[in-house]
Order: sequence, then C-alpha cells, then structure tokens
Amino acid sequence: MADTSSGKYLEKYVLDYFIDKNFQEMSFVEYQVNTQNTQNLIVTNIPYISIYGSKCRTEFLAVIGDRKIRIECKWQGVSGSVDEKFCYLYHNAAEVWEENEIILIIDGKGYKPQAVEWIKTSADNRKYIESTSNKIIKVFTLADFLDWANDGMKHLSEI
Repeated sequence: MADTSSGKYLEKYVLDYFIDKNFQEMSFVEYQVNTQNTQNLIVTNIPYISIYGSKCRTEFLAVIGDRKIRIECKWQGVSGSVDEKFCYLYHNAAEVWEENEIILIIDGKGYKPQAVEWIKTSADNRKYIESTSNKIIKVFTLADFLDWANDGMKHLSEI
C-alpha cells in the first residue's frame, strides 16, 4: 500500500497557512448551515458527484467574500501511478465542480513530467471547459500557491 502521509502533510500545510492568515476553519456540514459568516473561511471536505457518478470529496473551499475557490492537493513523493489519475482530476474540475476558481496543487518529485505538463497545458488552454464559462483552473506547486497567496490571493483570471 502506498504511503499517503506526505499528501496529508501537504493538506495540513495548506490548511495551516489559511488559519495563519486568519481564515476560520469550518467543515462543509457547518458551512451549509452557517449563513452569518462568509468572510475568510477555509471549508474542509467538500463533496461532489464525480464524472463517474460516484460520491467524492475535495480538500478545501476558500471563501473570500463572494469568491469561492476550490482547492485540491496532490502529492507524489516517489514514482507511482497517481499521475495517471490527472485526467480524471482535471475532468472533474472542468466539468463537475461548480466554482469558477479552482486551484490544483500538485507537488512532489514522483510525478511523470509529461503528466504534469498535460494537466498544466489543459488548464491553460481551458480544455473541456465551455467557451461561455468563467471557470479558471490553475495548476500550482506548493511554492506557486504560496506566491499567489502572499500576493493577495488575486482572482485567478488576473494571473
């Protein structure tokens, strides 16, 4: 069985970063009933129905005023097959997730360079996204994510 602990560390790092920036952590269940506070939330375990029709979850939804940014983290520390799931991940982001801003944090040394290039190119070219959609998907390393966050979390259309 593959060791996924490094992936959990990546998720914890991202969560802790938001908390350090004064975001309130909230579960999706809490978020559904919370109508008062919609500023600076980091919501965890966001459910969705995948392109296969199965129940799935993504790690985070950052809520900044009226902006909702879905964030998914993928870590591959050693060579393996996780990067073969990039097509599935990207199709879900492009076709299923309802948010207009989506960040895919992909990091680690174990990914095939061609797989990372495919998902970045697909996002940059808005592959499988309807031309009338405002959806923007960005593929970041952890360092890219930190640069974006430290630069004021600009709308993804501005970067």
